[in-house]
Amino acid sequence: LLPYRHAIASGIRILHVADTLVPTMDSDGLPACVSPAVLSTLLRERMHYEGLIMAGPMDGPGVSSSRMPSELAAEIALRSGAEMLYWQGSSHQVMRVIEKLVLEVEGGRLDEAIIDRAVTRVLQVKLDMRLQDQSNPIEKDLIKFENQKDLTKEVFAVERKAITLVKNEGNVLPIPKKEAGPVGITGVVYLDELKKALEKNVKTVFAQRITSARHMGEIQDFEIERLTRNINGVPTIIVVLSDDLRLPGQKKLISAFKEKGARVVVILLGYPKNLPELDQADAILLAYCDQATYQETLKAMADVLVGRGPLRIDVGSDATFKTGQSITFNAYDVLYTPAGRLPLTLSDKYTAGSYVSSDPTLTVKKLQWDLGDGKTSKEYRFSHSYKTAGTYPVSLHVTDIRNEERKETFTITVED
Repeated sequence: LLPYRHAIASGIRILHVADTLVPTMDSDGLPACVSPAVLSTLLRERMHYEGLIMAGPMDGPGVSSSRMPSELAAEIALRSGAEMLYWQGSSHQVMRVIEKLVLEVEGGRLDEAIIDRAVTRVLQVKLDMRLQDQSNPIEKDLIKFENQKDLTKEVFAVERKAITLVKNEGNVLPIPKKEAGPVGITGVVYLDELKKALEKNVKTVFAQRITSARHMGEIQDFEIERLTRNINGVPTIIVVLSDDLRLPGQKKLISAFKEKGARVVVILLGYPKNLPELDQADAILLAYCDQATYQETLKAMADVLVGRGPLRIDVGSDATFKTGQSITFNAYDVLYTPAGRLPLTLSDKYTAGSYVSSDPTLTVKKLQWDLGDGKTSKEYRFSHSYKTAGTYPVSLHVTDIRNEERKETFTITVED
């Protein structure tokens, strides 16, 4: 829940709770969007969230699998603290639900105050965000938006920033530019996109698709034998795995490549439940993406593999020094790439908030320190002293290879 705690602490106004099954949170097996344990106990009581909860889809597979009528699902979601509900299907179904809720209120079985509370909260957010005077979107405009290239760019940007490096033994990553030896990639999905993106920076890339696993959910022994037959002399193998593949085959494949002397980089797509079991790999990258975004995610992953990933600045806490004291400023101590952090604890080794950073030098395009006393520097590492006592806001402003900017500020207190 780490990203949600940060979002709530920063004052996020709307949270979407999907129809995902959450058996570790809801012992009744209800999907999150209709679960009192999630909507009321977790979000409202434990996490003190006061913004809007958008729950749904009310006709999604999670709700459908619970065999709960849509009208009952909507009522439970509202009672549990949701203010906004939505459906994927036709408006006829939605109108039936509304009619049923009206009857429940008129019959005294559903407290009208629940509806009033939801409406009041929605209207308040619209007022605060100056949305009340905007007209509803036109359906054809929405379809046009979904098909435009800008949406694909947005998906790429979001996925790129979420990628997390959790292991990098022997500094396997980044892969050296124009590496003498070839790089091999294998996996089930979108290898062509990954290969094409890598070839811009790596001299030789060859790809072998795992054809049967996509249909069987398992990497078979004959596939492992085929994939490892002719890889002698290939220094690095990138293995693209997803959370819907069974674990034993994934472990066998990594072991087989390691036995051939290759360094193995695992790209794990989706929920990283198998992460602790894949620790034999030399490097592990995570992308918490849905299957619908695999294509853009793997394009973004190519950036990270060659050291051109997004940057995160973590300057730490404020500090106190003496006048005239030499202070060392070092960008290598506060710049991290890729930018992601593990959002949940999976084992004693892989805990929430953890990450590993590769060398940020390749992805930094411009860097500037503002030292708060009129002095600036474009050096990664330098020393500086303050001549007079006072409080100085120090900023680090960085632009990466894709012209995305990051800026963080911390305070230095100087005493006599």
